[in-house]
This record gives sequence, C-alpha cells and structure tokens, in this order.
Amino acid sequence: MSSRERRRVYAIGRSILLAPLLVGLGCDLVPLGNQCTYNGRRHDQGDTFPSADGCNTCSCSGGGVACTLRACLPPDAGTIDAATGCSFAGRTYTIGETFRADCNTCTCTASGQVACTLIGCPVDAGPPPVDASDAGGDVDAGGDVDAGGDAGGTCAFDRTYRFHDDGGFVAYIDQSTLSPPRTHLMTRDHFRNSLPNQCTRALVCSDSTLVDVREIQQALAHPDVVAALAQTTRPFYGTDTRPVDGNVFMLDRDDGRGFSVGSGTVPAGLRALVDLLHLLRTQTAAAPECAGL
Repeated sequence: MSSRERRRVYAIGRSILLAPLLVGLGCDLVPLGNQCTYNGRRHDQGDTFPSADGCNTCSCSGGGVACTLRACLPPDAGTIDAATGCSFAGRTYTIGETFRADCNTCTCTASGQVACTLIGCPVDAGPPPVDASDAGGDVDAGGDVDAGGDAGGTCAFDRTYRFHDDGGFVAYIDQSTLSPPRTHLMTRDHFRNSLPNQCTRALVCSDSTLVDVREIQQALAHPDVVAALAQTTRPFYGTDTRPVDGNVFMLDRDDGRGFSVGSGTVPAGLRALVDLLHLLRTQTAAAPECAGL
C-alpha cells in the first residue's frame, strides 16, 4: 500500500496522541513573490505538496502556505479484515458502518478498508459547547443540538448552495440544495415524463455519526473553497472525464459563484468538500423521510 493510500485509509483519530499539527510547523512559511518556501523548498502559487508531518497536504497561495490540520495516526493505527469488518483506533466496525474520527467521517468499506473524508480539522476540533438553555432547540442525551436548535446562533448556512454530479451513464441524477437555516433538499430525476421525486431533511448542528451543519461550514470555510468561490469566472479543477463516461462535481452558490471538480489532482480543500457532500447525499437518501426517492 502506498503512503498516499495509507493516509486516506487510516485518516485521523482523536483517541491517540496528536502528532504535531501544521500551524507553525515550519519556520520558513514565507511567500516570495509568486512562490512560497516551505520546509527548505520553494513552490509556485497553486502548487499542492505533502506537509512535513507526512499525512497533511499544503498549498501555496498569495497569503503563504496553507495546510490541512489533521492529526496523524501512526502507520499501524488501523487494520484490515474484509471477512469480519474493519478495525480502527482500537474499535471494530462492520462493513458499511460509518463513524466519526475527529472532525472527519469514516466508513468501513466492503473491502475491509476504512475510508475517511479529509477535512482539515482545527486544533480544537470537536463540537463547541452547547447551552442547554438555548430557546431555539433541545439538547439530546449526547450533548448535541437537535435539528431545531442553534448553538450560539451559528448553526445555520449563510446562504444557499446547490450541488450535483454531471455526466456518466446513470439511471437517474440527484441534485441537492443546502439552504438556511439547515435544510437539505434532494431531488432525484429518473428521466421519466414526470416531475423528479424529492425529499427534505433538516440537518443537525453537531452529530457524532452524521454529516452535520458545523462540519459543512468548516469545509466551506477552507481556503481552497473560499478561493474558488471568489473567482468571477467559474474555475474547473482536475480533468474532465465526461467524454469517456466520467462525471464532474458541480457546486453553485446563490450569488452566481461556483466551481467544477473533475478527476485527478485537485486542491485538498475542494476534494474534502466534494467527499463530504457526497457522503451527506448518501445519508440523506438513506433517511426514512427520503424513502420515496
């Protein structure tokens, strides 16, 4: 297994000692005109490269070097057993089971491997304190705010986002809309002479097993995503494989800004957002309120 595959399979875990995070890891995070210097090497603007800790990813931008902030597991932190499931950070999971690791979400795949989203987690990753007296909603036994609540007034999308996959020989197409305060509308078009099926799910503010509002907010706030949405001309990242039955992820914001992500190498923050929204779509489609899709 390559080092890149190992990083993706074993992702991150809070239960271990955190390896050094990237902020301040190198003393030479200095932009030099159109270049950045990191760990003794120069990189051009737009370049992505491995961090010094071996499991995070950095990129060179006009503001210097920006890196993801995932805690790094040792190489033997997880094991693989396709017959019985997956073992990760001392626990065993069944095939298809999803679970949280720090601020990322992981799934035990059919091959026995653990696949995780790659969101850059802040140093103090984890749900913020919840005020049980918040008049907007209730707190469940796990300490999370339910879909009707708002911890500190921040558990709400700032605007509307739409996303879908375009291309490929598929039996139907799913389109999603995230709208304030915390709604996921999903439509499924089966290419018949009828209106698409649709369902609406209220997302929770913070949850240990599901993609939640705060997780999406973190992914949207990543410097790679912010930079993409700041461009006046819609950018395309990666390779467009639609001519050979591939697909492209497309995201649009209600102000007309957006971007497209193909296959191949793309900025780490964009790939993490795509993976997270794909997982959100899967979880919404499996929710009881969306059984009619």
